[in-house]
Amino acid sequence: MTRANFSSMTDAELRTYILKDREYHEVFYAYVDRISNRYSIMTLSNSLSDIMSINIIKEHIQITPDTCGGKLRIAGHRIRVQDIVIWHEQMGMSPYEIIEHHPSITLSDVYAALAYYHDHVEEISQQMEESEAFIQDIKSKTSSILQQKIKKVNQA
Repeated sequence: MTRANFSSMTDAELRTYILKDREYHEVFYAYVDRISNRYSIMTLSNSLSDIMSINIIKEHIQITPDTCGGKLRIAGHRIRVQDIVIWHEQMGMSPYEIIEHHPSITLSDVYAALAYYHDHVEEISQQMEESEAFIQDIKSKTSSILQQKIKKVNQA
């Protein structure tokens, strides 16, 4: 049996799939991952819970000026928060898939990065846009080795 692409399914399609085959747990977990990422698991109702949430995030996320360009990253790693966001939001990877590809980080690290992102969407989105603009600027100023070789061949 071929594996269905759950990340491309709508919520309604996932629910239908779950109801159709209740023994297939993978689709259920994909649906739960999607829902839990959409709605924050932590509800902050008072200052004590705010402090606890901040401390939990600090355990998993850090920033140092000379590492990863001073961008937020998973503590003890060179994996940036924006990398987690790209893998999850743009590439459709589940938190479980992310840790499968990067076994040195934990599920808690991934969820902490996503929680931070959802609390600071504008900040992280701006960093991502700046990074992309920088890459495009560098690409426009430099040509690849292949482009240089083709240019030499065409000039000869």
